[in-house]
Amino acid sequence: PPFPPPPPSRPLMSTWFTRVHWADQLRRRTVEHYEVSRRILKSIIHNTDLPQPIRRAAVEELAAQPKNASATRVRNRCVMSGRGNGVLSDFRVSRIVFREMASQGLLPGVTKKR
Repeated sequence: PPFPPPPPSRPLMSTWFTRVHWADQLRRRTVEHYEVSRRILKSIIHNTDLPQPIRRAAVEELAAQPKNASATRVRNRCVMSGRGNGVLSDFRVSRIVFREMASQGLLPGVTKKR
């Protein structure tokens, strides 16, 4: 779901956020592009019934792919601030932005503990 714009008291986007966001999007596209071939190669590598030269060739082919093709390189980032730590995955915002938005009533269904 789209989130409302950040409060006017904070700058909209810094160049750091733009650069980090762009790099993260590029990583996500790369992972998506290589996902099928990586799964096939990994299944060949882990299949012990296949001869060793075929498995070795699959290892070399997997190693030849870009580093960013691995899904572990993708990091959950806050969509508002670009922060990489303390991101609540359900809302895709950091704990700091979450608290600000919740206190302003911008997150439907979120209330303070009573």
